[in-house]
Amino acid sequence: MHLPIATSFHYTTRDPYAARVTFHPDPPNMPGLTWCVERDLLSAGTCTRAGAGDVQAWPAHGPSGARSTLLQIGPPSGRAVFRVDTAALREWLALTHHLVPPGTETSH
Repeated sequence: MHLPIATSFHYTTRDPYAARVTFHPDPPNMPGLTWCVERDLLSAGTCTRAGAGDVQAWPAHGPSGARSTLLQIGPPSGRAVFRVDTAALREWLALTHHLVPPGTETSH
């Protein structure tokens, strides 16, 4: 089953290795569900399959042929797969890399 789900991505220098992805429910007055995902996993997942266990990401083509990144969250018994626009994800990741360049996370 395919359902549109509003999401927001968050990043802070206080936790430089992690990105937070919040899935906003419908109706919007319900609390969202937030998962912590390794920033490097999201970055790698735009180019190749990345991650193991409960969080994985890999490149794919969307319905219109546009590049997308699939983000799988959860155990095999109850996982969900989300399609994210790759260009928008890379743009967001570039902003996080400007704040904390890859490889310098331990100094933050």
